[in-house]
Amino acid sequence: MKDDRGPLDMEAESWREFRRSLPRNDQEAFDRVIEKAMKHSGAASESGRENPFELMVMSVMIEMAKERLFRRGEHCKSDDEDETSPDEGSLAHSG
Repeated sequence: MKDDRGPLDMEAESWREFRRSLPRNDQEAFDRVIEKAMKHSGAASESGRENPFELMVMSVMIEMAKERLFRRGEHCKSDDEDETSPDEGSLAHSG
């Protein structure tokens, strides 16, 4: 049976036990990192890269760069022209 999950989904799942061992506040921070990575799951699936951890790190770095640009007043709009800051609204927006 084919696994329909993308590389970021599978990579995130592989960190489940690590997450469980973290203190509660660190689990929340971990979840935020995973949510940031998942914003780019479509691109990760299409990338053809073999290392899902690299895809996850790049995805998180993109989201962090967007947040920094927003704080500096150099807001870059997401593909859906969302005007909220990267920390506002749903973390499920793709961007």
